[in-house]
Amino acid sequence: MGNPQQLALEKENQRLRAVIADFEERFRTRQSEERLHKHVQATLRESFLLYKEIFDNTAVCLFLLEVTPDALPGGQHWHTKLIPLRNQTES
Repeated sequence: MGNPQQLALEKENQRLRAVIADFEERFRTRQSEERLHKHVQATLRESFLLYKEIFDNTAVCLFLLEVTPDALPGGQHWHTKLIPLRNQTES
């Protein structure tokens, strides 16, 4: 068995190892979150540019067609809803 000073140093060493391990885990989690955030941003930017391209090149009018399954079993029947949109350059 070591002297009290050596035991105190070993205890402090264990505490510091636990703190370092916690920081390392937080760092890895943060890196993972940042990668996911960048991926989501890039995907949203790509989607926005696609729709911007469509709307910017639509001359007169655009109808979005929303197709949704109704409540019947098996989704055998469908209904649609037309949503008229106006081009913002047209006022």
